[in-house]
Amino acid sequence: MWLQKKRNDQWTKRLASRIGNAIRNIVLKENIIDTGCTLKIFHAELIKNLVPWDGMHRFLPSLILMKGGTIKQIAVNHRPRLKGKSKYTNWGRLFKTLPDLCAVYWMKKKYIRIKEEDICELSE
Repeated sequence: MWLQKKRNDQWTKRLASRIGNAIRNIVLKENIIDTGCTLKIFHAELIKNLVPWDGMHRFLPSLILMKGGTIKQIAVNHRPRLKGKSKYTNWGRLFKTLPDLCAVYWMKKKYIRIKEEDICELSE
């Protein structure tokens, strides 16, 4: 099921987006519909301690889920670019995202969620 509204992008971009999202969801065992959409809203306490990196917007839902947060996905309308031209190509995005996907996969496997009561016990 796709929540996104009709996109006015070229068919190659839509296809690459669907393939990329499918691979990402298979690898990370998630069901995020379109992680490339940059419209995201988070509770500040869930993201304030994340270490930022270039391209992390694609993996913010995964990082939030790792911290015990929840994700709600809603449909948004397509917004055409008003100025300039995209500097991304499908191949460029692929080569930039694959190492990040591997890193997030590794982080999910190694992640240990520490409960607040465990922190109190450690500090005593």
